[in-house]
Amino acid sequence: MQVEYEDPRKTERRDLLRTGSILGVAMLLITVLNYGISILYYIVMQNVYGYSGQQAYELAMTNEFVNNGLNAILSFSAFVLPFLFCALILKINIKKCFFERIQTTPLVSLLCVLFGLGMAMVGNIVSGIVADFFKIFTHSQPVQPSSGDGVFSSGFEMIFALVCTALIPALFEEFAFRGVMLQALCKYGDGVAIAVSSLAFALMHGNFSQIPFALILAFALGTITVITGSVAPAVIVHLVNNCFAFCSAYMQAKTISNLALAMLALGFVAIWVLGKKGCFRTIKDVPSFYSRSTRSALVLVSPVMLLSILLFLWQAFSMMVQM
Repeated sequence: MQVEYEDPRKTERRDLLRTGSILGVAMLLITVLNYGISILYYIVMQNVYGYSGQQAYELAMTNEFVNNGLNAILSFSAFVLPFLFCALILKINIKKCFFERIQTTPLVSLLCVLFGLGMAMVGNIVSGIVADFFKIFTHSQPVQPSSGDGVFSSGFEMIFALVCTALIPALFEEFAFRGVMLQALCKYGDGVAIAVSSLAFALMHGNFSQIPFALILAFALGTITVITGSVAPAVIVHLVNNCFAFCSAYMQAKTISNLALAMLALGFVAIWVLGKKGCFRTIKDVPSFYSRSTRSALVLVSPVMLLSILLFLWQAFSMMVQM
């Protein structure tokens, strides 16, 4: 029996588009589930507790406990469930997404964390420049997301807020982007995996004041995940950055500046040492019929992924127009 020949170039292209579409479904579900859970909240508040739509909205905006609880539920629904589905479809090892042991020495792992924190500070600087650009040319600036009024009635409420706004997003977002998405794309080359997962992570924020910061941070998080072979350092960086942002509201400006400068300086030292040790050479490419940029583009222009990207950009532009 004659076996039909299939062009390996077309096979690779089809596989890239398929992977992009499956990951695009998860990206699309982030928005769908966010809206769905929000609508469900209003339905419950109106039909079970007798709140009007305006009262339910004001409660979510002014009550720290309700606000942070909703954010935790949204984070789990939007990041864990869709990307768990993707992991099963793409046959990804779930254990590697969370529980893979760090493959590097403690020193290299520490340097990777410092590198990540330093890049977070670079991201903050770039985001500040972008905000100034919007302020100059549009007489406004992108709105930074906020939660509640920042006043806590008890220590428990403050700890609960810290868990919901710092720990839970760090765990769930790293599971989704450095766990599932990065791992799914590494077979096309580490550079492709880092680039695509970083862009997806940045656009997911749907806010022009956050996209530059998220893009820079994501490149660092993807890089240290590849270097260490584990998502754990990325979770640590993400958690520390979230805690820093949370605590900044309660610290003096000078203290914030000093801490940011210290992290920035340590980050650049870490980059230099990691470079001297050859750690960045662990980022490998794979044999392919296509260049890295073409492979990345094929994943990003797969129909469902492209739809999700356009949706996130629409959200960002809508937020800018409404200012």
